[in-house]
Amino acid sequence: MPSRNGVTWNAMLFGHVKCGQGEKVLELLQQMQQEGVQPDPVTFVGVLNACASAVTLEEGRCAHEQIIQSGFESDSFVGSSLVNIYVKCGSIEDARSVFNKMPS
Repeated sequence: MPSRNGVTWNAMLFGHVKCGQGEKVLELLQQMQQEGVQPDPVTFVGVLNACASAVTLEEGRCAHEQIIQSGFESDSFVGSSLVNIYVKCGSIEDARSVFNKMPS
């Protein structure tokens, strides 16, 4: 492949999400950013799904911080994924907070 872009990175991320390899997803996110490719809302949905599947609240919170910094918190798919991870990890207050900030 001549060059990797956001689409190819997202394809790899979602492949690992599908296989239940949450740690690999987080490694790929880091590698993606090191190579200068910025994550988009689709990327964060994959990362959050990986965290929710592995019930890793701390990694989910780290991803949430990046989402806020990237300005993707108002994306409905990202918001739904945030609610999902917080609920699955038992952090109902965080889930409620994200839900309340989502556009109606």
